[in-house]
Amino acid sequence: MRSLLISALLLTLLAGCDTASAPSAASPATAVKAPPAKFLEDYGFQDTKWGHLHVLFGMRAAKSTQPVYPRNLRKQDISGGVVIDVLIDETGKPVDMVIQTSSGYTEFDESALKCVKQWTYPVWLEDGKPSKVVSRQNIDFMIFIN
Repeated sequence: MRSLLISALLLTLLAGCDTASAPSAASPATAVKAPPAKFLEDYGFQDTKWGHLHVLFGMRAAKSTQPVYPRNLRKQDISGGVVIDVLIDETGKPVDMVIQTSSGYTEFDESALKCVKQWTYPVWLEDGKPSKVVSRQNIDFMIFIN
């Protein structure tokens, strides 16, 4: 049987995770000036399911966890990706999510949602005031076979 290796580093980079710099549970969310330094693309203001809000692609979480790779899909050498829009409140907590692009596998989609729900983000500032923001997150599940 082929040995399987999931690259935590690659998942970290692709999912926007940064566990090495995650603050302790007691530390408050940090405020950043808009636009923050750590996101991939600024889509500007868009109409979303939550109203007309600023949408960023790949805003790096201040505290994140890795998604669980579904065992049955790993055994079948199945990879996939999920794109999730995350509504982040004025304190940096995710309060709602919607899948923008499904992986095609319920197990990947559910694992990605469960993971992102636990993340916290830097506080987004609009005109110097904490504001809600939408972060579009890409969660990839990849298998590397030796």
